[in-house]
Amino acid sequence: MGYQIHVERVMVTSLEDCFKEYGVRYEMNHSEKIMTLFNESQILFGSSENPSTLEGPHVDGAWMDEAGYMQRAAWDVVKRRTDYRLGQILITTIPYFPGWLKSDVYAHTAGLCDCIKRGIMCPRETIEWIPCKSSDNLKYSREVLEQNKSRRPEYYAIYHEGIFAQPVGIIYGDPPNEDVIFDLDTEFPDGIPSDWPCFSGHDFGISNPNSAVWGRLAPDNTLYIVAEYQAPELTMKQHIQRWTTAGLDYVDQAFGDPAGADQMLTAEQEGFPMTAANNDILFGIDLVYDRFVTGKLRIARECVNLIDYRAQYVWKKNPHNEDETFDTPQKPQPAEHMMDALRYLCTGIFVEVMGNSQKNDTSITVRRKRFLQQTA
Repeated sequence: MGYQIHVERVMVTSLEDCFKEYGVRYEMNHSEKIMTLFNESQILFGSSENPSTLEGPHVDGAWMDEAGYMQRAAWDVVKRRTDYRLGQILITTIPYFPGWLKSDVYAHTAGLCDCIKRGIMCPRETIEWIPCKSSDNLKYSREVLEQNKSRRPEYYAIYHEGIFAQPVGIIYGDPPNEDVIFDLDTEFPDGIPSDWPCFSGHDFGISNPNSAVWGRLAPDNTLYIVAEYQAPELTMKQHIQRWTTAGLDYVDQAFGDPAGADQMLTAEQEGFPMTAANNDILFGIDLVYDRFVTGKLRIARECVNLIDYRAQYVWKKNPHNEDETFDTPQKPQPAEHMMDALRYLCTGIFVEVMGNSQKNDTSITVRRKRFLQQTA
């Protein structure tokens, strides 16, 4: 995370200091981000914030440091780069969020996966999970550990015990991802009924990802998210071409970021009906949260990025007190674009489909009540 701050200043510098101390000959090309050793072997450096830069070479091994902060795209790239040579992957991290690190790595070693139920091969035999605790370090102050355990239980579980827990500031913390996910083949063996309307939510971007989610609305008002999309550096026409290829070009109505008037106009011209969504952030977050806690928002297992981002989407923290959060999402953060798309989808359905043209300013939802209690 953060090439200049973390990779260049910490990882590269530490390796150089080590090689100098033991007399290992090397050359470091900082512009190419490649270190070449005396025997022609190479160490390639990159940042998970731009995973596409890590594409290309097949490598014999990879190290993901602070992987618990990384987006799924980084994990996917590392897997692709090591698969050809059966290279090993070393992950060193605190379990900050219960995203892909929990579902794709830890769950298999802890018996929490449902590979047998789904009839797929389980990778548990190839994964070794080594839990580390602060208390393993005999020099770590026991007094500090006891203070944190009593005063900051979530912090203690994550940072001192290495346990997956719900960190302070998660926006959609309830219910857990496992209770939100559904299997299309299991719940809808004959396919989702064709007469259930299809809607989509869109957050636009060029250098930032263009993110979108598609949902089918059941008669009981349950919204089933059946598809996701995220891709940067393409025109709106190119995005729509991709959606068409993936069979996502037909929707009853799409809802987009009102700041993207040009993109919505292009979509309309390409035969993809799209209208501006309500962009009141807290109002939208309330709607999404209420759907989650009432069981009216389900996510297909195939939407792996949306599932991960839901577990990572956080409020802005007080820079002087990380236990204090503000009533606004953190910006920037990897999850924000797809979470915005989900918010536009839910507000669009609430306003345009359910006929609720105005929000009820006098009501405070469960989430708002809980937030106010936490920050009181």
